[in-house]
Amino acid sequence: MTNKLIYTFHRAIAEEFYRGVDKDTKIVAYIHFYQVSINNAVKLGYDCELYCDVHTSQLFSGYEASKKLKINIIDIDIEGMFDNVKSYVYTKRDDDFILIDGDCFLMKRLPEIKSDVLVETHEPIYDIAYKDTVEYLNSINVNKVVKEWVGNPRKTIVNTGLLYIKNKKIKDIYVKRCFDLQKYIMDKVNYSDYYDLNLKFHATCAQYLLSEIIDYYDLKCLSFESGTKPNTYYHLKGSDKFKLSDFTRYNLKEKTIL
Repeated sequence: MTNKLIYTFHRAIAEEFYRGVDKDTKIVAYIHFYQVSINNAVKLGYDCELYCDVHTSQLFSGYEASKKLKINIIDIDIEGMFDNVKSYVYTKRDDDFILIDGDCFLMKRLPEIKSDVLVETHEPIYDIAYKDTVEYLNSINVNKVVKEWVGNPRKTIVNTGLLYIKNKKIKDIYVKRCFDLQKYIMDKVNYSDYYDLNLKFHATCAQYLLSEIIDYYDLKCLSFESGTKPNTYYHLKGSDKFKLSDFTRYNLKEKTIL
């Protein structure tokens, strides 16, 4: 099993999320989360790398786990969907690794992966987070550019807060479909006029799309969450993570393995 965890972050994209939160507060929060998450992973024995923009890289110098963290500077302009940074990593590497979000905190090592795909969890939130955008994308015939797209309601959709894809061909297909879908959307939609759908487009172009690909190619996909015991990991989801800049309400110190 791979011992490599890859974190990704790009300030320009992160600043576009959760526009009701002060930008500086968001960045401070994100860096704090990443530092705690990476420190946990290093103490668990993982080899950790971070792909980020040059400005963000400077914020990681001098903290506890920095000597054991390899930082890779993203050398191109990245814009658009949040998971484009993850797609960038897939275009740069052929080795075996697990992608993990910086607001996911491992308290125990991951189990051996016995599937084609490992995701954090399967979420039953189609009507809440995906219905509007999936129906819109169906109406503009995205199956013209994404052959795996069926566009039906789903009982669950994968959450890629933690993501492992075993097969290089599937990684390549996923990345190509992500970019093809985004380009098709941009050509059809006045994106700046659709902020209410903006965040949902991000999720649909990554997590719903991956769910479609998994089914189309009949891949075995397991959920990390469903196979874990309590206190194995913790994920700070959504905008609530930014509500207090001192983060004391999360009791993160109690959730680390320091």
